[in-house]
Amino acid sequence: MTTLGRGGSDTTAVALAAALDADVCEIYTDVDGLYTADPRIVPSASRVTRITIEETLEMAAQGAKILHLRAVEYARRFNVPLHVRSSFSDQEGTWILVGRPLTSDQEETMEEPLISGIAHDKSLGKVTAVGIPDQPGAAPRLLAPWPPRASPST
Repeated sequence: MTTLGRGGSDTTAVALAAALDADVCEIYTDVDGLYTADPRIVPSASRVTRITIEETLEMAAQGAKILHLRAVEYARRFNVPLHVRSSFSDQEGTWILVGRPLTSDQEETMEEPLISGIAHDKSLGKVTAVGIPDQPGAAPRLLAPWPPRASPST
């Protein structure tokens, strides 16, 4: 017996699809597919109808919560296309395909978009320091506690 953590059901579904040599792995969830950004934060975000597994992997690694990173990695490793759709509607959802997905009105020579979507992770912060000398010890001095602690006397 085991307890599946977050994404355990997605990963299990992809593993079964790979083992059974299925044509596609259907992932049913509470949303109707992948979006260009989190619609709770970006109201104008739109649903993506087709996306590559590499783009999905990058979005999952950067904090998108729709699919677990391990499930996407497994799907890529075993070339399992994914179809993410809602359990609560008949929407088409999002197809996650191996290679560049084309819509019916596109040609292979069409320029590819530079950005497929935006992901975020509220648990991370980023600090940019400008003008720090490129020399050994500069980063530890910058990140040292402030005020500096007095050296213990012997």
